[in-house]
Amino acid sequence: MVLWGITVFSGVSDAAVSILRSAFLACSAYVKPAAPHRLSPYGDYELCIQSSIASLPAAEELFDRVYRVFQGETTLQGLGLGALLSNALRAVVAVTGREYDLSALLSTVLLGLVAAYMTRRGGSLGEVRTFMRNALVSAGTQDALEFVKGARQVGGDLLLALEEAGLTESSIRVEGLGLFDVLESLGEVCPAVRHSLDLELASRSRNTIARCRRSGGDTNSCIVAAHLDMVSAEVQRYGLGEVYEGLVGGADVKRFVKALIAVDQRLRREGVRLGWTVAPLAYAVYVMISLGEL
Repeated sequence: MVLWGITVFSGVSDAAVSILRSAFLACSAYVKPAAPHRLSPYGDYELCIQSSIASLPAAEELFDRVYRVFQGETTLQGLGLGALLSNALRAVVAVTGREYDLSALLSTVLLGLVAAYMTRRGGSLGEVRTFMRNALVSAGTQDALEFVKGARQVGGDLLLALEEAGLTESSIRVEGLGLFDVLESLGEVCPAVRHSLDLELASRSRNTIARCRRSGGDTNSCIVAAHLDMVSAEVQRYGLGEVYEGLVGGADVKRFVKALIAVDQRLRREGVRLGWTVAPLAYAVYVMISLGEL
């Protein structure tokens, strides 16, 4: 498959289809207030999709490397996560020109790991979460430096987060920080990073989507319900409680589009950005697809 001149997933077709579908649904489900959705006129939907697709080669490589770990051919320390994330950052910016959706980018790459684990071992989201954490913790100082190098090259939100967290190549070397340490520090100041590592929130989203589906809701409406569940403070503040209850009860989101768009516009005017929900939504959707639940 070739997109924008990038060859993606030439040999892992089942994982490719599921990851692409997961990313597409997480980005496109409408209307998710203050987050990407396909009715958004703000350009964030296109950026979300482009960031996901341009990250697919890194996800494919991670899938292959994790598979080799299970076959005993390499170790978690040899996954090269820092370089893979750095490569994904550069690949996305090469497509978009400057901007990127960090939640979509990080979750797409890490879905390569999730896909490999579930393809080889199955298991629950809790087991996947443990494996992901172990892989990130195993990524040492060189991985951290590779990731930071890529972040400095592309700039944008990630560079601002690095500066706010006080992370430099020098401090990483002196303190002997690994990739997980760096991502954890970034997560304290950047919700997109924090929630890209949060499979507990993905498990919660999966439960919300499943509840909605059992009530007869369609996939799009149920993903919106999961988004609203994760941003409950905004739901209460802007009077969307009835919308949320309607969606988890199986109602079609089209009944509430006017109200959701009005809140979407208001939140954006106020500078509120909730696009970090893309990552947990993508993880939840991928797991449900892989288990035949969607």
